[in-house]
Amino acid sequence: MFRTRWYNRGTIVSDEGFTIWVGRDSVVYRGSDRAMTISIDWGGSEINIFAPTANRWDDDPSAEVDEMTKDMVLDDVRRALEWKGLKVNLLPYIG
Repeated sequence: MFRTRWYNRGTIVSDEGFTIWVGRDSVVYRGSDRAMTISIDWGGSEINIFAPTANRWDDDPSAEVDEMTKDMVLDDVRRALEWKGLKVNLLPYIG
């Protein structure tokens, strides 16, 4: 279940233990005492998430996260944004 904070509508809180802060050109995922900044692009009521940018924790940018962590973070972000009423486009990995 998701909810927003009354004092900060840009933050989505999940009862699964993570929060999402939505900015103008990025989303910050916070969970397990770590944060990951992911690049996005707004298009009206749509949001494009650049999946390749979900690859490093902010506190350790020298190490890439594993595929399972990337998928979990992207899925959490997608679900939270869809709950907010946005159409989410996940732009694929470049490979």
